[in-house]
Amino acid sequence: MADTATDDLRDRLLDAMLPNVPFDGWSVNCINHAAKALEIDPALARNALPRGAIDAIALHSTRADQRMVEALAARG
Repeated sequence: MADTATDDLRDRLLDAMLPNVPFDGWSVNCINHAAKALEIDPALARNALPRGAIDAIALHSTRADQRMVEALAARG
């Protein structure tokens, strides 16, 4: 069963990370900046994204896939 609170935190972290990815890359530093921007303990960010950038990239890819499916469905 999915943990809604953790999923929400992952989404918030990814949203906070995306503006910095062009500068920091998909890195621990980028995750730490996102945690700081969200005013959360970096340990919570590490728990939400235990594989670090791999989890963030996977979430970003899943989101893109979901949006593509929604856009195609809206087109009929």
